[in-house]
Amino acid sequence: MPKMTQQKVTFKELLDRAVISQNELSREARVDINTVRKMARGEEKVRRLKALAVLRVLNERLRTTYIPEEIEGLKLAE
Repeated sequence: MPKMTQQKVTFKELLDRAVISQNELSREARVDINTVRKMARGEEKVRRLKALAVLRVLNERLRTTYIPEEIEGLKLAE
């Protein structure tokens, strides 16, 4: 049976659903606030490892299992 994938969602939607500020998220994920801001804007690339750290916090709060590729508009650095 093929693996079920979650519906794509934007980073801002996850932030809203998790009821967490960008500042609090950056602290909990132990990444610079600018990384979280870049992810929210979707205009600049972020490193995969940092995106994973941020998503780990959101996934824990939301009890989800999103990966960077499932976040609409998220740009990852090579």
